[in-house]
Amino acid sequence: MDIKFNCSNPGCQRRISVDVALAGQSLACPACATSLRVPVSANIKFNCPAADCGQHMVVDVAEAGRFVRCPACDKPVRVPGDPPKPIVAQTPVSAPGSSPVAKAAVLTSRKRALPPALIPFRRLLLGWGLGAVLCALVLGGLRLRAWAALPPHLDAMLEETYFHGEILTAPAINQAGTALLYVRTVETGVGLFLVDLGTLARSQIALAKPADHDRGGAVKLFGWSPHDEMLAFTTIQDGQENRHVVIGDGTTGKEINAFDTPKPVVTGAWLTANSLVLLDETHRLYVYNLQPDLRLGQYGGHGLVSARQLDRSSHDLVPDSDTSVAYLEKDNLWRLNLASGQVFQLTHLTNATLDGLDYNPATGKYLFGSVAAVTKQRQLCQYDPRSAQAPIRPLNCTNYEVKGRWLPGDQGVAYVGLAGKRDYLSVTSQYGDPATNLFTAAPLTPWRELGYGALAGDAFPEGRQVVRTFSASPKRDKLYVVAAMNYEPLAIWEYDVASQQLRNVVPVKEPLRYSRFITPVAACVTNQHGKIIDYYYLPPAGMDPRKKYPVVVDQFTDVGYLPNSQFIANAGMFFVAVCPYGQGRGEFPPATEDTLAVYDAIIKNPNVNPKQIYLIGESAALPNY
Repeated sequence: MDIKFNCSNPGCQRRISVDVALAGQSLACPACATSLRVPVSANIKFNCPAADCGQHMVVDVAEAGRFVRCPACDKPVRVPGDPPKPIVAQTPVSAPGSSPVAKAAVLTSRKRALPPALIPFRRLLLGWGLGAVLCALVLGGLRLRAWAALPPHLDAMLEETYFHGEILTAPAINQAGTALLYVRTVETGVGLFLVDLGTLARSQIALAKPADHDRGGAVKLFGWSPHDEMLAFTTIQDGQENRHVVIGDGTTGKEINAFDTPKPVVTGAWLTANSLVLLDETHRLYVYNLQPDLRLGQYGGHGLVSARQLDRSSHDLVPDSDTSVAYLEKDNLWRLNLASGQVFQLTHLTNATLDGLDYNPATGKYLFGSVAAVTKQRQLCQYDPRSAQAPIRPLNCTNYEVKGRWLPGDQGVAYVGLAGKRDYLSVTSQYGDPATNLFTAAPLTPWRELGYGALAGDAFPEGRQVVRTFSASPKRDKLYVVAAMNYEPLAIWEYDVASQQLRNVVPVKEPLRYSRFITPVAACVTNQHGKIIDYYYLPPAGMDPRKKYPVVVDQFTDVGYLPNSQFIANAGMFFVAVCPYGQGRGEFPPATEDTLAVYDAIIKNPNVNPKQIYLIGESAALPNY
């Protein structure tokens, strides 16, 4: 006679049959190796508990604890007893020399079984897991393929191309003409740099952070003291106010002294080797004395001294002696004697607006720009306080725009002129001798002149040659111009007035490591109506004549140096724009037939992949495609 029962492991439930002699003993399930105890009887005998039935029933021991139906009354009846339970003692360990099958059975018995509710979903879960693995493999392969196709150091190339460090203001030059200070954007804000004009070695000596909204106001330069012992500047350090004044060593730029002004500083200059004059945004004039100075009278105390509240129209502060300053106020020239505290109005103009004040200590003459109230004509004028009959005299400076500066002695002036809505730098004699014009550019075609000046304030200059600002050395023998040439970003150029030599003293950017400037190639094609269409392209960096490359056709074209086209070319693609280089207008995208004519031309290039030509643009630049 045999005893029959089921394995109690829910994941197994193997039907087991053993001899009645093993009743009550322990054994391992032959399927899953779960340790079980054999029931003591092969059958369970009991009566139906229904009051109106009482049927005597005999069932197999394997049914213990389960419900069966009474054969007489058909009601569900629970079989007395509990199902066979596994022995909860320590899981048996296979003895040395056990067979592989026995060892596998023991390992299987250690696994935690799935809950019964999840057993039907086992295959579904396995399918999902396999699908996830395949998806990960496919995505990983695609990413690996894309990574292999991209140029190396792509992120570094992008950062290097898009962040070239824009020069924001006119530089300052020391008295000896051997060092220069300039302001340039850096990754963390706005940096102040010191340049040795002999070796052109550069070092950053200060950082303004954060830069203000117009960037140019983050650092203000006051230049060197009269004997070059010290230099001074302001930076934004906390919040958005330029109140932190630094006095540094004249050779290294290392900070010697620093203080904060009550309100943001607008402009300032060295009065003597001991004193600075500062004008804040409320038009209050201050004097800062490193040591007390009796020559300045009531304004000669140690530290920051409030000197005078000027009119809200005051600007262009220029020291004209050790104890006095000149400035423009109410469209006239004024002079404040700090020793006596007296103010003098030097001019009495009523029909012009003045700007751009400069002073020549060698001749005692002042220089300023004048805009006529009625005609709006701009002219450069000198004021000579020693001339009784005609102290104010216009100079012969054609196309004067802004910022006149005296040259050495009484030789002439330099100024920013305007021709064809493009700025240039003019170096000329005040007596009408021929001018030396620097960074000039051909005028734009008439239809492109409309509104073109709106681009002048952008981060990148427009045109093949452009001037942003300039400054003269204290000796007036050299000019330092913030300008761009050949559509490259702004740099600083030194112009020697005597030799008429131009030298690049602060380059466009630091030496490129992962990218390079790609020179545009000018071209033209005839469209379907017989019209000649100008276009240009930038070939891929390091182009292999045996390979084919993708093409990006841009509907918003470069108006000068723009990083988009340089990055695309450095990333290994052709960049194409339908217009002459540097003369594009975002609000005037090319016509459809013009772009199609250029497309027909570029696909004939043996290095162009005709299956990888992409058109980019936005808004009005893609109206008909």
